[in-house]
Amino acid sequence: MPKLSIIIPAYNAEQYIKPCLDSILQNSKESLSKTEIIVINDGSTDNTLKILEGYSHYKNIKIHTTKNQGVSAARNLGISLAKGEWITFIDADDTISDNFIAKNIPRLNESILIKCEVVDQLSNKAQAEKVISKTMREFLHGLILGQINGFSFSYFYDSKILKSIRFREDIHFMEDSVFLIDYLKKCKAKEVIEYKDTFYFYRNNMESASNNSANMLRNIKDASKVFEIRKNLLDGTWNSDNKKALCKARFRIYENQIAKIDNRKEYLKVKQDKEFRQIIKNEIRTPGISLLSKLYFLAILYSPYVVFLMYRIIRKQLKELKHA
Repeated sequence: MPKLSIIIPAYNAEQYIKPCLDSILQNSKESLSKTEIIVINDGSTDNTLKILEGYSHYKNIKIHTTKNQGVSAARNLGISLAKGEWITFIDADDTISDNFIAKNIPRLNESILIKCEVVDQLSNKAQAEKVISKTMREFLHGLILGQINGFSFSYFYDSKILKSIRFREDIHFMEDSVFLIDYLKKCKAKEVIEYKDTFYFYRNNMESASNNSANMLRNIKDASKVFEIRKNLLDGTWNSDNKKALCKARFRIYENQIAKIDNRKEYLKVKQDKEFRQIIKNEIRTPGISLLSKLYFLAILYSPYVVFLMYRIIRKQLKELKHA
């Protein structure tokens, strides 16, 4: 039985899948001998599968091709296939440091949840013998309030627990945080430890589903579901500060998605979508919302075209500055 299973969902990842796999294979032979790499080719229509077939001579790389069902279904299939004692996820457009496996395998145990540092792909960050520790309660609380990023990658999960947990396939945006919260509620770990001597190199892929303006409405509706799940998890600590923190977190996500509108067709969808308008109305009525956030949401409701033009002007100015 391998010590670690690495699960990689891949959809039309021809540009990135080779650097991703190569970064894993740069880890030591000893650590790779304890590791299986499961790639779920999620119905790719580009050359992803052809590139993956070039790795077929590696005994510990297993490639499974399915019809396109989305990243959550791909990860869930990976979990069901995994044989390792521990599981970690890597996105196909990301990479890892060459000590990621060797350093972390000896640290794995049920009493702690291991996390490695997430840095930008372009970062030249040096390794540091530094550790950040939080109690499970502190970490869960920060995650619920949006003070800690809810990505599912960069963590090492006990596979026994993952067999009873799945990614929500009905949520396509921020689904990672729901999965992570579910895991935190079931695992035996007493604390979360982030090690600064191994890295997960994250690529902000502008072509991803979360950055695609065509998915903006769906993403906001999914985010609304996720924030409702988070809110329901808060216990007796639910107070005015929590309400304000959750309001800020929602505003950041909603504004980030609305800012992606870049054509008249999408603007009209915003104007006409009843569910979206109800989400925004609910935000305006929420106790703890700031005056600035309230004014912004009112503008989205009653003068969305003005907001659309404002973002267009800002984007134009930024482009001019970039090429100045």
